[in-house]
Amino acid sequence: MRERINEPMSDYYKNSIELPLLLDDYDHIFDEEIYVQKAYALMLVKIGVITDQEGKTILAGLEHVKQNLKREDLDIDNEDLYFNVQQSLVREIGIEVGGKLHMGRSRNDIGSSLNRMIVRKTTLSIMEKLLDLQKEIVVKAKEEKDIIITGYTHTHTTCTAYLHGPLLHCNSQRTKQRF
Repeated sequence: MRERINEPMSDYYKNSIELPLLLDDYDHIFDEEIYVQKAYALMLVKIGVITDQEGKTILAGLEHVKQNLKREDLDIDNEDLYFNVQQSLVREIGIEVGGKLHMGRSRNDIGSSLNRMIVRKTTLSIMEKLLDLQKEIVVKAKEEKDIIITGYTHTHTTCTAYLHGPLLHCNSQRTKQRF
């Protein structure tokens, strides 16, 4: 797209808007970006678009990029994380093979895959924290098993309960297994 725009990005725009976005992407989705690229390379091999050897070369190149592309190596002139990874891959394995990784897909395809991966990763992280909270509730319920709690409804006392009541809400293991 940049080829259609005759004016270069201003330094202000690059440094104030694009660079922070690029660094944030590196910090939060770099591993997922590499994973998506590897999965796509495997798919290209499986359907016969690239050879097994080309697939192995791309996978090795992506692993090299994963290990060696550092935050300080990112180039804002490459626009975003995808193109920084692509440029690093091409430098490592050459355009003849590295360029084949881009066949038949758009950055929107990659973006939607990354978004799903990030939502899943975030959901699992939240669920882990909820499980930790549930474990603490169980520990506290065991420690305070003889304490009676007065219940209230509309500012009036109601039936009494033990601290075991919150334990009823500690059954999200089934939900976690679905993810």
